[in-house]
Amino acid sequence: MCSGLDVKGQSETGTGKTAAFLLPIIDKLIKMDRAERVALEKPSPYAIIVEPTRELCLQVYEIGRKFANGRID
Repeated sequence: MCSGLDVKGQSETGTGKTAAFLLPIIDKLIKMDRAERVALEKPSPYAIIVEPTRELCLQVYEIGRKFANGRID
C-alpha cells in the first residue's frame, strides 16, 4: 500500500531499487484519469527523480517507459 511516506534505501545493483520507486508513481498516474491530470490548477511535475549522472537519468526514464507500457498518455 502506498502511504506517501519517504524512504531511503541502499542495496546492490540489480535488486529492484528503480522498480521500488517507479511503480508507485506509475500506479498513481494510471489511477488518475487524463481529465484529473489536465484539471490541476497549476501545471506541475507528478514526480521529481534526481540521479547523479545523465546516463542514470536516461536509464530510469527508459525503465519507467517500459513499466508504464503505454498506459499513461
